[in-house]
This record gives sequence, structure tokens and C-alpha cells, in this order.
Amino acid sequence: MTDPKKNVEARSPSGAGTPATRTPSHDVLDQTNTLSRQVSWFEVYQYAERLATSHGVVLNHLPLPGTPQWCGMPDTDARKLMALVLGGVREALNHEVVQEHLADAGKKIAASADWSALAQRIQSGHGPYIPRKAS
Repeated sequence: MTDPKKNVEARSPSGAGTPATRTPSHDVLDQTNTLSRQVSWFEVYQYAERLATSHGVVLNHLPLPGTPQWCGMPDTDARKLMALVLGGVREALNHEVVQEHLADAGKKIAASADWSALAQRIQSGHGPYIPRKAS
């Protein structure tokens, strides 16, 4: 009989369900909670621009990855790879915009009420909080 205090994952990590927890193999992954998650799309764009210039590709009018035009391009065409890089630029821009909207929403929520006064009212029992009672 097995020890009930031991929690052993019996499922295969490649099958259905949640795979067993893996230990990160890189030191960078251990720091994910302490690193900034701020995204600067312009830095990404400037990198893409330098990369495109080094491959002799202009970033204008590249097909979107996955479209028939992009799929029809040979794999050796530098424009095909640069279209993927440009997709990363779009993704970075999207993340930056979302971050700005979330920051603005947080500021509006913080300014919308006197939160410390509300917390004091709730704690003293004079607010909208009604404690549950056992029946």
C-alpha cells in the first residue's frame, strides 16, 4: 500500500490532463516574478527594422503570416521570416496598449472612492458588509 501523504503524479506528462510539475532548467525562469513585465513595442520595432535592413527587406507590405500569399512564399525568402518578426512587433504593440489600459483603469478605480474610509467602515461593521451567521 502506498503512503497517503505522498502525492505522486501517475499520469503521463504527454497525455491528457495536467502534466507533472517540472523544475525550470534556466536561471532566468526562476526570476520571472521579480522581472519587469513592461513591454516596449518601439524597441521591438527598432530591432525588427535593423534585422530587416541586414537582410535587405523593407518592412512595408509584408503578407500576414498564415495567409495564402505568405504560405506560397519559398522558405528561403527573407520576407517570409520578416513577416513573422513583424507579427512579434504587432504582439508587442498589443501588449503595450493593454498594459496602458490596465494602468489607466487601476488609476481610475483608485481615484473613484475613499478606499481607506470604506475599509474602516466595513471593519467597524457600519458598511455594506453583512457577516454570515450559521443557521
